[in-house]
Amino acid sequence: GSYINAMLGTSIPLVYFGTAAILLFMTVNILGIKNSVKTLTGLVIFNVIVLFVFVISGLTMFNPSNFAIFLPNGTSGLIAGASIIFFAFTGFSRITTIGDEVKNPEKTIPMAIVISIIISTLLYFLIAYTAIGLVPYAKMADSTAPLS
Repeated sequence: GSYINAMLGTSIPLVYFGTAAILLFMTVNILGIKNSVKTLTGLVIFNVIVLFVFVISGLTMFNPSNFAIFLPNGTSGLIAGASIIFFAFTGFSRITTIGDEVKNPEKTIPMAIVISIIISTLLYFLIAYTAIGLVPYAKMADSTAPLS
């Protein structure tokens, strides 16, 4: 909700966004697993496209001087960021839960885990690098929607 409000210049209460999301996903869930898979696949593809568009367009307005000061407030921010990234990468282990439903799981599951880690690492790095190159850290730290 914070990102939508920031992009549209509105101040709609966040509870409305949460309620809409719950109702949307509840409806998709009620409609069955095939619709859930299609919806989630579409959302993931949309998210990845949006993030790559952000990176590509952001690199055209990149300001290298934003990298001049590294760790201006000590290592506490780096440690906090590392903990977020740790939890972001824990999702790859869910791949193993579908082993019974995958053809040739001995080969495809390890490959899926490696590919998901590589894509996640690349995407997180590119987004962080681009965001820091676009917005000075002090301005980003004060925002509720730093990438908007």
